[in-house]
Amino acid sequence: MTVNTDPQPQTDERLAALESEVRRLRDVESIRRLQNMYGYYLDENRADDLIDLYTRNEPRFYFRGGAYIGRAGLERFYKHTIAAVFGYTKTGPMNGTLASHYQLQDVVDVAEDGTTAVGRFELLQLTLVHPGRAGWSSALYDIDYVNEGGVWKFQSLRYTHLWSLANTPDSELFPLPEDAPAGPPPGPVLFPEDPLGPDRLDDRPLHIPFPMRASVPLRFPNPVTGREWPIGLAQTESRPPGATDASMSASSRPSPGASSYS
Repeated sequence: MTVNTDPQPQTDERLAALESEVRRLRDVESIRRLQNMYGYYLDENRADDLIDLYTRNEPRFYFRGGAYIGRAGLERFYKHTIAAVFGYTKTGPMNGTLASHYQLQDVVDVAEDGTTAVGRFELLQLTLVHPGRAGWSSALYDIDYVNEGGVWKFQSLRYTHLWSLANTPDSELFPLPEDAPAGPPPGPVLFPEDPLGPDRLDDRPLHIPFPMRASVPLRFPNPVTGREWPIGLAQTESRPPGATDASMSASSRPSPGASSYS
């Protein structure tokens, strides 16, 4: 019997595995850089730079029950909707208005072929509007990325609003009117009926922020057990005592004071 003592095949396999891991780590770092630049461009209201981070092949931005589709939809949101909420009149920093976007707790998975990836970041946002308005808010970013010619870009970005906190009396932060009619909150008015509205409704139910609590499905398995993320309780099962869908919908509407808008 002839025994193959040539170490070359094993060495080649190890080198190939190491090269694959280096490519994956490089891709993850490139995606984190892309995401961090997104936050800095938001901070300074640089709409053109934000839009250029997306692919030109059917990009999508999901926001508060609606979807902004294509470059025209992205321009409508980043150039006009945000400006209308914050009162921006120019590109770049503007005296009297500050919005800082801190992106935390990132999880990024790159596909084995290195052409697509998915990620989640948690947004903590501080907004100050002089004089006298301040607010904190939080949201989740769920992102699909695409690698085009070695450059990572956004394919789609989904914003899920979690909570807002404004400088108002406690009784006004999370209103729960007892006489509010039951029923789901209304969806957004679409473009062109609303000149700043989305192109179509989101295919997912609108997530209503705190004090409503519900699981936002995570697209990553448990890193130890491999178990998939549970869907969790429906929103109708996790509301505060005495709350209704309609009473909760007030906190899902855009609020410049609470500044949960990007």
